Amino acid sequence: MSPEPGYKVIAKRVQTELAAKIPQEWRLGSDLLDLKQKDVTRIPAKSGILSQDELLITQTDATGILAKVHTGEWKAHQVTLAFCKRAAIAQQLVNCLTEICFDEALKLALWQDEQFAQNGGKVVGPLHGLPVSIKDHVNVTGLRTTLGYISWADNIPSQDAIYVKTLKKAGAIIFVKTTMPVTGMAIETVSNLWGRTTNGFNRDLVAGGSSGGDGALVESLVPSMVSTASVHLDEGLVMMGLQQAYEGLEEYPRDGHWDEDPSVMRMSWEPNPAVAEKLSIGILGFDGVVMPHPPILRGLREAAKKLRAAGHEVVEIAPYQHLRAWEIAYPLYYATGAKEIKANIAAGDEPWFPAIEKLHQNPDLKELSAKEVYNLQAAQDEYRGEYLRYWNDTVKLTSTGRPIDALLCPINPCASYPHDFLTWWGYATQWSLLDYPGIILPVGFADKDIDLKDTTYKPINNQDQENYDIYDPILWDKAPISLQLVARNLEDEKLLAIDLVGSVYQGGEGWYEVGGTLAYRELCRFPPPISTRLSPDSELNATLNVVLGYSVKLKGILNSLGMSGVPSIVPPLHLVLHNSFDIPAEYHETLRRNELKEVTLEGDIQPDEHYLSLLNPSSRATVAIPQLSQSIIKLNLGHFTWGFPIGFLSTLGELLPDLKCLRLYRQNITGPNADTRRDAQQFLYRIPDLVDLYLSDVHGDPDFFIGLGKAFKRPGQQGLVILHVEYTFEDDIDDFILKLPIPELRELIHPAIADLNFNMNPKPSKPRGIVPWPPSGTPGILEALLGDTTAPQRLKELSLLRVAIRLERPDIHLVTLLAILTLCPTLQAVEIVTIPSILDESHNQVMNGPNRNPRILLPTLDDVRIVAQSCPNLRRVYTNFSRVPSFGTAHWYKEDGVWKGGIEIPENPIDFTVNQHM
Repeated sequence: MSPEPGYKVIAKRVQTELAAKIPQEWRLGSDLLDLKQKDVTRIPAKSGILSQDELLITQTDATGILAKVHTGEWKAHQVTLAFCKRAAIAQQLVNCLTEICFDEALKLALWQDEQFAQNGGKVVGPLHGLPVSIKDHVNVTGLRTTLGYISWADNIPSQDAIYVKTLKKAGAIIFVKTTMPVTGMAIETVSNLWGRTTNGFNRDLVAGGSSGGDGALVESLVPSMVSTASVHLDEGLVMMGLQQAYEGLEEYPRDGHWDEDPSVMRMSWEPNPAVAEKLSIGILGFDGVVMPHPPILRGLREAAKKLRAAGHEVVEIAPYQHLRAWEIAYPLYYATGAKEIKANIAAGDEPWFPAIEKLHQNPDLKELSAKEVYNLQAAQDEYRGEYLRYWNDTVKLTSTGRPIDALLCPINPCASYPHDFLTWWGYATQWSLLDYPGIILPVGFADKDIDLKDTTYKPINNQDQENYDIYDPILWDKAPISLQLVARNLEDEKLLAIDLVGSVYQGGEGWYEVGGTLAYRELCRFPPPISTRLSPDSELNATLNVVLGYSVKLKGILNSLGMSGVPSIVPPLHLVLHNSFDIPAEYHETLRRNELKEVTLEGDIQPDEHYLSLLNPSSRATVAIPQLSQSIIKLNLGHFTWGFPIGFLSTLGELLPDLKCLRLYRQNITGPNADTRRDAQQFLYRIPDLVDLYLSDVHGDPDFFIGLGKAFKRPGQQGLVILHVEYTFEDDIDDFILKLPIPELRELIHPAIADLNFNMNPKPSKPRGIVPWPPSGTPGILEALLGDTTAPQRLKELSLLRVAIRLERPDIHLVTLLAILTLCPTLQAVEIVTIPSILDESHNQVMNGPNRNPRILLPTLDDVRIVAQSCPNLRRVYTNFSRVPSFGTAHWYKEDGVWKGGIEIPENPIDFTVNQHM
């Protein structure tokens, strides 16, 4: 047997020494250490090691701890003991520590309690009694500082780092040091010396970096005030629980260290900076390099919605040359070509980890000359100046008369990632290069049922492709989602004063004190969607009351979502855009009025000019759209034959978070290229509260409607209730209606839809497309929509089916409509709305004149009984013409097992052709 490599011998020694510092009574049983268990966040509560009081203490944030210790309600020793236990549990589960100093911490805590008692309740400092963790690379006297290098295994400093001195002087109690990646330059915390730190929510995912040990400790709900919650945080992911350490961050910068630390600016901390009550927060979702995963994008949307609800203004911000920032920063990170890093690895004779090796063995990495460093620093200064002007120019986008107060954006393109994957650093490096402060805000958790992979997205570069390929909703399920809030240079105090944690945080799990009782709160995800399904248990009550097509329950749903039809104080605004997509300034004030409910935008741009303008690179600039009122719930967009410029639709979506009714007509929604298609996806796929969707002569690229249908079926979609699809074939542009997306339209149907209408009327002069019912009588539309004659089985929860078809053959009208019903065996109620064509002479003869006989278009009792043989749950059939009862109706309903009702034809009917023109 060959001898064990030297680096493994050293690693085993230091790890054994570390493990020996965990008391036997704090060790977990083998059942709790099962490596197959991925989510270990609940084990501290189940272990029996922590009392209920200790669970409550370790769930309390830093401010709460200090308040209770400084008033004497809790003892410093009591608090420190609880955190030492919890850290010991965390180390056994996720391997997050490099040093343990429990004994020293508990002795110091006892001394503080004695001083507190002897001095009449006077604390030794503002952080008296607060346990804190310190990251491995920060010097603490007598404790290892290793940066994960084997060759540094026994590096024990003889003096404290300056801010460790500050923490100790303030009364903080250092009880552990935490892991970091070897070299310190990686986004996964792993080293040969200390092993791999894992994510407590899913140990198949990383804990981030370079502060992954602190992040993992925070997952275990241990307040870590250093690094993890740094004001200038640019160190990667904080997976959850920053609320533990958010407050009190100002303690270090307010103390003033410029006489000891030359890196500290001689600038006093401003304790109470002026912050407006109504903030303008910028939202940046995609940096133009690597598209964030669905949980991150959803987290941004939810955060934006909560900010608006809190009374703040939210403005979408486009990225400004973020790839350029990376291209400046990366060589500056490694100005020496990483030769010191490589030398330290070689000194320990240790192997590289894949992701870290990929970063440090990059062939583009080289030692820079003095001139090259100078040029990069000059490029940095130039970029910082440009970005400052770019930020200041946001004053044109806000309604406050000032630029955005802060920018909310991803800290990383993913909520975590699998081990040994090199993720994109750009979302963090951007602000390091600019020297902009940032804090991390937890906003919720990934959900495999909501955060589905966007199969329509096309990555734009290799890194984007790698990030796209790695995403798996199941693997990421329950991973905490965090965002970063960024302010301009030297606005640290303002950033902390803004304090948006409460505005965007969605909740967590753990022990909480409720009414004096300790209770465990389960994982709190985003609010569940409003249920819009029409319950079959209601029998003939509200669910099956289908007079004129809307059930009472459906009306209740619409009322609850703010679509009750109550007229707005401000009439609907109708704008026609003639020469560009910029909304004229004279309408901006009206668009901001809080009472405005409905807006219509129509295009009147020459087709050729319209198409060429969308292909022009200059169209990539953000279109001028003013701030819109949050009261707008209905949007109509029409006659934009070739689509919209990039950013137009997604900007509308951001500005209208409460949109409930969308009407699109006469347009190619996906536009001429991949960028315009992506913009349409960002708009349509992600309207959370859409209730009513109307598509008339709307076309798109292949598979677009399939993706749209999948979006509607996600649990996070608040509940599409009404779906109307219509193709009139009236547009004179041949290419515009070259192909109907009939095979895709079936994907738009889902069980929660209560009102479904597919209306297709090919004109004889426009034979392209699919005729709903061929002369053979085959129910072609349902076959086309649902794929085959067995697919309607999927509609078993559809309680209301409305079919509106203009037919050229009245003689086959009734037969084919009833044939469709036999394909839907689980129907309970159906309304058939017949819209005869006023252009068809045979229909006119049936509906008007001396030989008028609309009965031939209405089902008899025998017809209904035949249908009921295939639809045993059928309870009601209501048939009408254009929803006008005076044209004639057939109303059949089942009561006590017996079919009742009849056909009603008025003696003096309204002339059909007259009404159609009303």
